[in-house]
Amino acid sequence: MASLILSNSVPSSALHLNTRSRASFRPLQTFSSPAIRFPGGLYRWNTRGLVVRTRAGPSANSLIFAFVLPLSLLVATIFTSIKIADKLDRDYLEDLVLYQSMKELRRLYFDLRNVDSFA
Repeated sequence: MASLILSNSVPSSALHLNTRSRASFRPLQTFSSPAIRFPGGLYRWNTRGLVVRTRAGPSANSLIFAFVLPLSLLVATIFTSIKIADKLDRDYLEDLVLYQSMKELRRLYFDLRNVDSFA
């Protein structure tokens, strides 16, 4: 599995510039019209705070999809599993009765055979 790590931090070597290298990076002085100028400079962040606005609650349709639909699927699954378990129990009991009757017939058959051999 591959992973990718992204970092917004500036390497520490870029933070320690001496005065000579700082002086060599002078921005170009260009004239720009007021329509192109950005308020507060190009590289300044907006320092206004975040505004949290309240809004209306979720709609009835989204509540149905969020709660009623999954609950109905859960109820249907439980009901179906109960029906399947009852059918399996019924089939098991029928097989048990069948095997017991076969065992009883086999016992009677061997008892009759043993009685005939002694006579």
